[in-house]
Order: sequence, then structure tokens, then C-alpha cells
Amino acid sequence: MRINFGATYQEVQNLLKAPSKATKSADSADFDQSLGSLLSQQAEVVDKVDLRRTQASVPALQKTPMEEVKASYRFVDPSLEMPGMQPLAPSEVAPMVPENSGMTVKTPTLLEVRKVDLASLNAPSAPRTEALFTPGTPKLSQPQISKREMVALQPKIIAEVPPQLGKQELLSRLSQASEKVGLDPALTKSLVRAESGFNVKAVSTDGHSSKGLFQLLDSTGKDLMSRADSQSRQYDPFDPDLNMELGTSYLRYLHDIFRTPTQLPNDHVTRSAANDKSLEQLAVAAFNAGEGRVASAQRRTEQSGKDPAHYENVAPFLPRSTREYVARVVGGKKSY
Repeated sequence: MRINFGATYQEVQNLLKAPSKATKSADSADFDQSLGSLLSQQAEVVDKVDLRRTQASVPALQKTPMEEVKASYRFVDPSLEMPGMQPLAPSEVAPMVPENSGMTVKTPTLLEVRKVDLASLNAPSAPRTEALFTPGTPKLSQPQISKREMVALQPKIIAEVPPQLGKQELLSRLSQASEKVGLDPALTKSLVRAESGFNVKAVSTDGHSSKGLFQLLDSTGKDLMSRADSQSRQYDPFDPDLNMELGTSYLRYLHDIFRTPTQLPNDHVTRSAANDKSLEQLAVAAFNAGEGRVASAQRRTEQSGKDPAHYENVAPFLPRSTREYVARVVGGKKSY
């Protein structure tokens, strides 16, 4: 494609150089001549201006006639370009999560299957045998257990537990046991209610495993039986009559050691109670905390300048739980 920048000016020049037609009047001829000269002058001025512009932009074309100035532009022929072809890969699809994603179900494998002898489930005394097995492995033969060994494998059960007696029957037996050793029956009844709630089979959960109505330790009960020369009988903390006998004898022993000064095995010495009320309170406190701790509290009371014969002076040196226990037992006597 060619562009001729001088085409327009050349056409104007051709028109200016063309002879004007004859007119009928002289005025028309003069007008045409004047117009022609005016256009010619204007064209010359335009040519000079364009020539100066051309000389400024293209110095090499200063001497080239305007009509020979040519310019050409060469554009790259349009062509089709194919985009790069890439193999299509299947898009990865995220696995679908079920709605109950928090619950998982584990499928058992053969290694987790247990073989259980169904016949053993119907026999509560016979030990149940379980064995892991895998396919292709021979079954293990169960060992032969003799009757004697089977009896030895059974859990040992404490001797026959006496049935729970009615509350009225227990109260009656407590009155008889208390009167036998010279104690106030109302005091023993209130103490048993605080200890076990009249439950013959009660066992403490404080870690000491105190048992029975009076919640005696096994060591204490056996020691009391040895003192009473009752070696012929077997110690059973859940026997209500035996537990009442040992409990009331122990409570009477505590009354005795605080009635007169007594030297204890742990080098503590008890002080005599001032009256029956203090004697009863000191004995109940010793039943809960131990005679050694109460004797120690009496000694500290004496060192503080107070009379250890009165329970109210000794109470501040006893544990809070013991003070509450004494108040509950002594105050509960009125119910009986």
C-alpha cells in the first residue's frame, strides 16, 4: 500500500494552472484573474510551510519535489497461530464425607475375632477361655483343669454374711449389750447411728475399711477378742452380736482410761475427767480420733494453762471433724 502525500496539493495546482473560461463581461474576467492570483499566492505560502515542515522532519528530502515524496508501510501479513496443545488430565475429585463424619465404624479383621466357648457362658463358676486365631492355623487344645484347681480359681468369698436385722431388733440387742458392760444404751445407739446407720454390712470408704455396726478396724476387733479370751470364736466383723459385743466393750474401755489417769502404750498419759459429761465426751472423741490423740490434746491443754479434765478446754486441740462427731453423738442421745 502506497500513500502520496502530494496528491492533494498537485490537484490544487492543476486547478490553479488550468485556463479560466472566457466570460461575457470584463468584470467576471478580472474577478477570475484576481481569484486565481490570490489562490496561487495562498498555495505558494502553504507549499512553503509544508516544505519547511518536511525539511525539519526529513532532512534528506529537501531537494525532492513534493510530488515525488512517497512513503510506504509494510505490515506483517495476518496469519493464524494455533495455541499450544496440552493433554487433558482428569480433575481430582475430593472424596465425599458422609454427614455423620464423627462416627466411625471399624470393620473387624480375622485377627480380631475371638473364639468363645458358649457352654462356658452358662456356667458362672467355670472360668471362660478366649483365644485369638487366624485362618490356617491349628486350634489350640484347652488345658485340662482338675476340680481342685477349678475351686482354687474361684474368688474367695467371706464367710456367710448374716442377714440384715430389723432396726427394732438391733436397738433391742444394743440395749442388752450396753447394760451388760454398764454403758448408757442411748449413747451406744446414737454412736452406732453415726457410724453405720444401723447397717450390719457397712464398710467404710475412707481407706481404713472399718466394718460392721460399730465400724471397727479388723486389727482392733481381733485385739479386743484376744483380751476377752475368745480364741474359740472366729472374728467376723459382720456378725451383729459379735460386733456389738466388741464395740460396747471398746467404748467401756475408753470410759475407764479417762476416768482415772492411765499410761498408754504410746507414752501418752490420760487425765481424769472432771464429771460424767466430760467423761462421756472424751470417750466418744477417743472412739473417733483414737485415745492417743485425745491424751495428746489433754497434754497441750495443760501446757496452755487450762484444766484438761474439762472437755470444753480440750476440744480446741482436737480436729474439727472430731468435735462435730462428738456433738452429733452426744446430741443424738435424746432421740433414744
